[in-house]
Amino acid sequence: MTLLFCSFLTFFLPINSFGDGTCIEGNCKNGQGTMTFADGVRYVGEFKGGSANGQGTMTFPDGMKYIGEFREGEFNGLGTETFPNGLKYVGEYTEGEFNGKGIMTFPDGRTYIGEFSEGECDGQGIMTFPDGRTYIGEFREGEYDGQGTMTYPDGRTFAGEFKEGNANGKGTMTYPDGRKYVGEYKENRFDGQEIITFPDRRKYVGESTNGKFEEGVLAFPKENSKGKKND
Repeated sequence: MTLLFCSFLTFFLPINSFGDGTCIEGNCKNGQGTMTFADGVRYVGEFKGGSANGQGTMTFPDGMKYIGEFREGEFNGLGTETFPNGLKYVGEYTEGEFNGKGIMTFPDGRTYIGEFSEGECDGQGIMTFPDGRTYIGEFREGEYDGQGTMTYPDGRTFAGEFKEGNANGKGTMTYPDGRKYVGEYKENRFDGQEIITFPDRRKYVGESTNGKFEEGVLAFPKENSKGKKND
């Protein structure tokens, strides 16, 4: 089970002081205007008290662009941020960081829809992958952490506990052929007590270590007097 994290740098460039900028058009004190900076940053939008306040657009020399709400020179409220590497965020900001609900699309084709905190995926969310995998559950500091469910394009489904991006704790893996594994995981591997049930109602009870079965008992369903199998 290979898990990819919702991890990325905190992309923002708050400009708390607009005193170093040059107003090239409009009212850059209290009104609508355009301000440029020596480092190539350009802001077009609403001003209040000499800083960006309200709706505006900020572009950066590296190709990064933010369109949305500002408060005292920082991204604050609803906004859309695009990056030269193809990353895109649409959602809520607080003091220049991703905070609240949002949608993040990654250059590798992943999409995250859910909660953010201090610039990272944190809280409840859904991560979809270009290979067909989908994770629904809890995130913490950019990683799967807590209760979650991972579905795979081959029909497998894992539901259980995650820790720091890996399956850790109790979980259930269901296979498309009807098999079901219920037990303990450690770093994405079977590790500890387990029960495996099969489509023909056989049941294996045992233990595994580091993904390898150690010892256990395989029970077969009993047949009744009519030749039918009982559990």
